Amino acid sequence: MSEVSPTPLEIRPVPPSFHLFAAVTAVCAFILVFAGAMVTSTGSALAVPDWPLSFGKFFPPMTGGVLFEHGHRMIAGTVALMTWGLALWAYFSHLSKPVRLLSYLIAFAILLQAILGGLTVLLLLPPSIAVFHALLGQTVFCLLLILADASSESSKSKIESSKPGLWKYGAAAVTALYLQLLFGAILRHSGKYGYLHYAWSIGAAISLIVLSIMGLKSKLKNLKALSIFAGIFVFLQVALGLLAYMRRVSLDMQPGYSQGALLTSIHVALGALLLGSSVLWTFRAAQIR
Repeated sequence: MSEVSPTPLEIRPVPPSFHLFAAVTAVCAFILVFAGAMVTSTGSALAVPDWPLSFGKFFPPMTGGVLFEHGHRMIAGTVALMTWGLALWAYFSHLSKPVRLLSYLIAFAILLQAILGGLTVLLLLPPSIAVFHALLGQTVFCLLLILADASSESSKSKIESSKPGLWKYGAAAVTALYLQLLFGAILRHSGKYGYLHYAWSIGAAISLIVLSIMGLKSKLKNLKALSIFAGIFVFLQVALGLLAYMRRVSLDMQPGYSQGALLTSIHVALGALLLGSSVLWTFRAAQIR
């Protein structure tokens, strides 16, 4: 009998190179989050009045606020190409359905993110769109972390645990951090309801501490590093938030680079890392058998 050849639609294993590219894309998305924070913190959001070009050019003179705004656009364009590259790679390589669907979702999200960024400029910084833009940016980062983790070799191993509902602690932390992100975005883009962000920081911090304790108590290797990170850096995040608040209320913030702008952007970036680590923690805990 002749040997039957595999069909073109046969599902193939995820190659290590795909996992590596997904991880690199996640790193670039994190850099994009920081760059976006610098745009807002330095007051450079309208330094370039048009979109998608900048003063009708692909590469305008990178001076003043243009450095932050157009630099952010260049990084965003790079991340967009990388995410669409992942989606095409997953499609043409016939990878598993979950990997393909997640890749497609990320590609769609980054396209929507670009449109929101353009509308933010063209409509002169409407708070509602700017807030959604901020939320979606960190969501894309978190989805890329999941894609990178799901496509790794270690994700195929089974983990035994006496606490199959461990993921619920992660879900609670992710929910608390998303609320904190929402309140922070509203404060940054409208200057209103700051008390929500400041008050809820206590709830967000407690949720991370609980997540850290539960992860360390479980003694699961793939949660240990994430639990330690959350448990340590939550205190640094609170300290950065207090410093950013002091700079905000004590200085007359003017457009352009300042130590206060850098401090606030680091606070946003660390918040993205804590959110991302919580999402990854939850994703891993949900796979416990």
